Amino acid sequence: MIQHCFYYKFFKSKNLEVIMIKNKSMFYIFVISLVLLTISPILINSGKRINYNELLAVKLDPYHIDIDSKTDFETYSTTGNGTAINPFIIENLNLDLSGEGGITIFGTDYYFIIRNCVLNGTDLYAGIEIWETTNGIITNNNITNFKYGILVKSSSMYSSENINITNNTLIDNYWRGIELSSLFPAHPVIDIDVINNTIRDQELQSGCRVDTATDSVFINNTFIDNHAKGLWLDNTENMLVINNTANNNGDYGFLIENTHHSNFSKNTANGNPVDGFKCYDCLYNNFNNNSVIGNSGYGFQLFNVSYSSLINNSIKNNGGHGILITYYSTYNTIQYNTILGNDGRCIFESSGSANNVIEDNICDETTETPPIPGYQFILIISALIVLVIPLLIVDRKRKQISLF
Repeated sequence: MIQHCFYYKFFKSKNLEVIMIKNKSMFYIFVISLVLLTISPILINSGKRINYNELLAVKLDPYHIDIDSKTDFETYSTTGNGTAINPFIIENLNLDLSGEGGITIFGTDYYFIIRNCVLNGTDLYAGIEIWETTNGIITNNNITNFKYGILVKSSSMYSSENINITNNTLIDNYWRGIELSSLFPAHPVIDIDVINNTIRDQELQSGCRVDTATDSVFINNTFIDNHAKGLWLDNTENMLVINNTANNNGDYGFLIENTHHSNFSKNTANGNPVDGFKCYDCLYNNFNNNSVIGNSGYGFQLFNVSYSSLINNSIKNNGGHGILITYYSTYNTIQYNTILGNDGRCIFESSGSANNVIEDNICDETTETPPIPGYQFILIISALIVLVIPLLIVDRKRKQISLF
């Protein structure tokens, strides 16, 4: 009886063990089947390419991207090998970032494109940040709520150059929509094309600031409703600024400082609370065919500006002088401008400014510095004649009376 019970327990325990083993096997098979069913659309998608753009968006959100090597480009790009004809492409990302930047590229010369991305931040860092980098295109991106929308910088060793910034929308960033800058004159930002961008409602500063740059262009951009300037250039040379709009910003439409050998044409600066254009410490610049209307300050202010021209501009209904020439501004040409309805004079040239050619302007008040060469001399002689002739007549009458 005891032996029988032993065998019974033995076989019972063996059967339980077998059952448990079978149950575990079934569980593992079930789990493996679920995994295979989950990934099968990717593994057995015959003839169809995996959509890496969607995978990247899931993988990266909400993390920022740092690139400083070819390997990094290969990790984050969807295609390309970094050559001019086959650039790396980073595209279609939707990043909602908190407390960090969006996409940073540092110290490379591989060709790349960042396009069709939506980047949203929290008032810190930059949506797209480029350091010591060349050969990039940044296009069709929507960037909001960073400190800078797009930041391009050079260093003490290397310049950032050949960067194309086109068709981006930069709204509600804390500091500036775009900043191009270098602290080192030996390594300026070079050859940056800023074209067809919308830059508005920056919270504390300008739509765009450029500091220490050369050979760059700004074409067809809109700078409106920014807290400070629309476009601010400082320490720049050989700039081309064409057909931009800088309206209703917080102070100047265009502030141009220490800028030389540059052209400003067909731009609009309307409704700004200070000047439409202020040019400060500048040489050899041309301002042609611009529209400057309804600003609260001057239309144009030339402050220590020489060897520059203002030709064929429309300057109307501003709160100060149409054109103010001041602080030793010399050898400028002010010609063929239409200057109407301003609260001050059409053109006011302060003492200390001299040798400026001012002629053939259309003006609606007589206090304009006139276009006739030597006019001031003629005016003085005329005044003397008016004063002297009556005195001579009086003196002659006195002599006649004394004879009697």
